[in-house]
Amino acid sequence: MSHPDGTGLRQLTSDMASDRQPRWSPDGKWIAFISNRSGRMEGWKIRPDGSDLQQFTEGGAVDPDWSPDSLRIAMSHRKSDGPGEAAVWVFDPSRPWKQQTLESVPSQLSFTRPTWSPDGERLAGQLGATPSRGIATYAMRSRTYERLTDFGEWPVWLPDGRRLLFVADGKAFYIVEARSKHVTKIFSVTRDVIGPPRLTRDGKSAYFSRRVTESDVWLLTLK
Repeated sequence: MSHPDGTGLRQLTSDMASDRQPRWSPDGKWIAFISNRSGRMEGWKIRPDGSDLQQFTEGGAVDPDWSPDSLRIAMSHRKSDGPGEAAVWVFDPSRPWKQQTLESVPSQLSFTRPTWSPDGERLAGQLGATPSRGIATYAMRSRTYERLTDFGEWPVWLPDGRRLLFVADGKAFYIVEARSKHVTKIFSVTRDVIGPPRLTRDGKSAYFSRRVTESDVWLLTLK
């Protein structure tokens, strides 16, 4: 972790495990992430000072996202989907896994990579993993889906709760209006590959990974 300007860099984990997808809880008390330190990828959490490391899922899970009140987490279920299986779990990460009462998001559309709306009433996600079949929202109360696009991955809500930012094919960022479903391209690259966008709390800045793959050409003379 570090300050937004890159200073104060501090390592929180330092072992052979693969630790990925860190996500701050909105109250700032925890950082959730996924790790294979217990075998397969599961949900874990750690305090910002590096203490109190805990595993909070069993059964394979990725893509953690905290509810706005920091009381629940939504995660993609790692197990391959089948009839009646949940693609997304919603649960209380403060309770031991065997004491959980899971809320399962119906998986008819292979909904995955969930992200909470600012009011905690909806989840947004993508339909399918790779390739994605588009962006959709899921209403927690009515347990219904609404499809917004037929392309794109890794959506994230803007603070107004009316728009979502997402990436498509690692080449462009788009914003979609949740009500009108109007889509606008706001940024694109050519050579680079850009990763999933994340937003600051106020929605005024976005941050993402950007990768450029380079290679060299050599000439060899055979004698």
